[in-house]
Amino acid sequence: MTEPSFFSVTERALQGAPGKVKMFALRLLNALGNTSFFGHRLKRGPVIICPYVKPGDMQKVRDAFGLENRRGARLPFFFWQDKEMIGPEAAFQHCWSLFPDQDVIIIHSDMSPMQDDMGNLWYEKLLDYALQLPDAGAVACDLLFPHKTSRNNYATQCAGGIITEQGQIAHNGGPEHDYDERYRGVRIADWVTFGGVYLRRAALDRCGSFDKRYQWAYVMDVDYCMEMRLSGWRLYQVPVNLIHEENGTTRPLLEQPEYQAKVAKNLELFYMKWSSRLPSLKK
Repeated sequence: MTEPSFFSVTERALQGAPGKVKMFALRLLNALGNTSFFGHRLKRGPVIICPYVKPGDMQKVRDAFGLENRRGARLPFFFWQDKEMIGPEAAFQHCWSLFPDQDVIIIHSDMSPMQDDMGNLWYEKLLDYALQLPDAGAVACDLLFPHKTSRNNYATQCAGGIITEQGQIAHNGGPEHDYDERYRGVRIADWVTFGGVYLRRAALDRCGSFDKRYQWAYVMDVDYCMEMRLSGWRLYQVPVNLIHEENGTTRPLLEQPEYQAKVAKNLELFYMKWSSRLPSLKK
């Protein structure tokens, strides 16, 4: 039987700790993740991967999250430019393969903290939920548009994926979809979007690569979520918020027939692969 790591023992001890103590300890353990302590190698904290396409995208993220000052200097971002336009999911996979012993947080280049989150507390809150939910293969933030609805609530970009009664892919969100009391707690999701999401390394190792039959982007994260669920992992949405300007990097390409055809082919493949199993995978 493998001896538990110092980090895993400490994680369990933290589960009953007061909030401020837990936040401090999570920051400390993440900072110490590459060191030894009393002869024990500490489990490394998660890496935040952020693939980008345009040369200016990396600096945009660095500015948004304050990575060059006290606001965000502690955040373990890793940037990689997709020069060959392999697509977001393939870029995520390339990045997470570079960190084979770490959990992963995916941030898109068009994401930013909430305006009032000056200390990037979204990060420790997300780590805390991942700690509380050991059966989670994925723990996803509730993503919001930068604008508000006509009812003066933030508009929901994505607060959880749904497989409808008709077996169709859908999600909670839209330009006039209020982010309100419906989303205050932890919820189990049918699928989660691969952005603003914590992915557990054990789940990535179990599920392996994206299905190579998919092309470029879209649907691939939904497919991977189905694989996670078949492997016994749960998918959670949590009330941790980030701003996401929807599909900022892929939207311009969707105007081109070539990329429209790729998305249509992905949808066709998804329904062919999963249609008989979707009813049993309803949360």
